[in-house]
Amino acid sequence: MAVDRGWRLYVDPAKLTGWGPTLAGGVLVHEVGHLVRAHAERAAALGADLDHQLWNVCADASINDDLIAANVPLPDGVVTPATRG
Repeated sequence: MAVDRGWRLYVDPAKLTGWGPTLAGGVLVHEVGHLVRAHAERAAALGADLDHQLWNVCADASINDDLIAANVPLPDGVVTPATRG
């Protein structure tokens, strides 16, 4: 799944089916996290020199850390501050 700055959600139906409803729900909550934390707008405010790949990894880690603490199910191997050192 992915979201964009226009609040559109992108879904791979095959992946969604493979995850099942519980895990898919956790990933959906993760994606909503990007929206409510205004990650696209905050990245744009940092300017063109921003390393967008690094920004996304850091944003993912921040969201996932909070979701794991709240016992929200996520796929194995998600990035967290701990996995990034």
